[in-house]
Amino acid sequence: MASACYPLVFKPRRIKGEAFVDGGLLSNFPAWTLDKERAKLPTVIPTFGFRVVDEFVDEATLWPGDGEPGLIQVVRRIVSAAMWGRGDLESRRIDDLHPMQVKTPIKSTDFHEIMDKRAQLYRAGRTRVADYFSSQLGPSDPVKMEKRLRKICDVVRNITNSAGIVRAYIIQPTDDQFARVVYSAFYEDDADDVLIFRRGSASQTLCLDYREPVLMRVTDLDDSARRASATKIIHAVRPTRVTHVYCIPMFAKSLEWSDSIPLNRSDPVASLCLDFDQQNDALLLDADVEDVLAAIGDALVDLWMERDNSGLERLALQEDQPPSGDWVALPQLGYYVSARKTRKAVAEDIKSLIDSATK
Repeated sequence: MASACYPLVFKPRRIKGEAFVDGGLLSNFPAWTLDKERAKLPTVIPTFGFRVVDEFVDEATLWPGDGEPGLIQVVRRIVSAAMWGRGDLESRRIDDLHPMQVKTPIKSTDFHEIMDKRAQLYRAGRTRVADYFSSQLGPSDPVKMEKRLRKICDVVRNITNSAGIVRAYIIQPTDDQFARVVYSAFYEDDADDVLIFRRGSASQTLCLDYREPVLMRVTDLDDSARRASATKIIHAVRPTRVTHVYCIPMFAKSLEWSDSIPLNRSDPVASLCLDFDQQNDALLLDADVEDVLAAIGDALVDLWMERDNSGLERLALQEDQPPSGDWVALPQLGYYVSARKTRKAVAEDIKSLIDSATK
């Protein structure tokens, strides 16, 4: 009762002689109260928070004298900004914190409407949280995805006849500026499984920007990439055993691969990244390997789009395509794309392996 006593609306609640009001005025998003619990954990795990926000919080756009809204609306906005701004300051140093803002169809002071609009409130909360998980954390259970990625590593080992694959992970764009690792496998002893990448930087996100498979040769990275503020942490925490990183865009539609102009393709929904240890350069650009890796990425999109597992079967299986040849260097030193701009469907036996690994 005391924590719900909105100032100037409800009378303070008395407890043992002391008067209490809504604590949101002091700490509107108290994620810091879990600091001790987080400090005891051996690894970083996500912390989830929910912030109920009025849809009308931005209604005050003008000062009094400039027209509507008036003083009351401006004061309301100032108070809201003070409350939310303080919450952001309190939580900005918490690792892997996920604050979900749930916009409601009523104002926070419209208490008389809560019962009548409770169904709308429920749907707004459910929809917003589902959207957040899908866009920021990936649409699938992380434990199940780790198992799938481990199986995918086995498939890659089989088709390359090599034990050189080290890790697998999926990077998902969170907005136009950033992307983050949402799923990973074989990261147990590494510290870069929760990295956030800046789009357009010399990193794995180039795959998303170029809409093409991108190969990074770690030994070719120059000092500017290792020192740049946007990428130095990414390159510093990468295990020294990783020599190559292969990134495959994951498209919502398989037929995107049939367009020979990559920039005409739609934005990828995510990127599958594979880290290799002492892998052969030519092998990673082998035409058959490219097709299989593209098919794996396509099969993983089924989990995002909730579509039938089709792989690349709609592309021409017998399409004759030349091998990639040498790398085509990107402006970012150490990054390369294949000269081969379309992919074809994989054979049925390979498709069965992929389907089994991604179920």
